[in-house]
Order: sequence, then structure tokens, then C-alpha cells
Amino acid sequence: MQYIAEKLLAINEHGKWRPPPAYYEDLQPENVEAVSQRLQEQEEEIFHIARLINCGWFGMGQYHFSRIDDALTGYAQSFSLIIFPPFLVWFDTETIGA
Repeated sequence: MQYIAEKLLAINEHGKWRPPPAYYEDLQPENVEAVSQRLQEQEEEIFHIARLINCGWFGMGQYHFSRIDDALTGYAQSFSLIIFPPFLVWFDTETIGA
């Protein structure tokens, strides 16, 4: 998830976030609390977006792989329109000269 968060910050599509070193440029003794609060809010937002992307990636991937596996093994024949019987002859042996 760290990789996703780093990429989100690097892409920064709407220019909403600043890299952490940019926050330290604004750091003065009188505004330490405000700068750290903004940095914490940014990190929380990036973390939550990265978590959603990570869950979506693995969740949808697992769903699609399980559906393909069910179709290939013939397990979900009554639930799916895609059916590959496991012992299906995929080619006609008479036409290939076997």
C-alpha cells in the first residue's frame, strides 16, 4: 500500500497535495501545530484512497479469477453462462488426421 500512496502523491492529479519537504519550508516556530495538522490530514487522505485502491484491486481480481476458475472447472454450470466442461474435446481428431 506504501507504493500506491507514493504513486498517488507523485501523480497528484489535481495538485491538491504537497510533498512533505514542501511543508517544512513553511515551518516557523509559531505555526508548527498548523503545519503538522495539514500534513497529518494529507497523509490520512492519501492513506484512505490508497487503501480503497488496494482493496478494489485485490477484491475485484479475486472475484474475476474465481469466476474464471469456476467456469473452467465446470463448477458453476447452473450459475454461469460461460461453461467449459472439463473433459471437452477441443478439436475434431478426424480433421487433423490423428
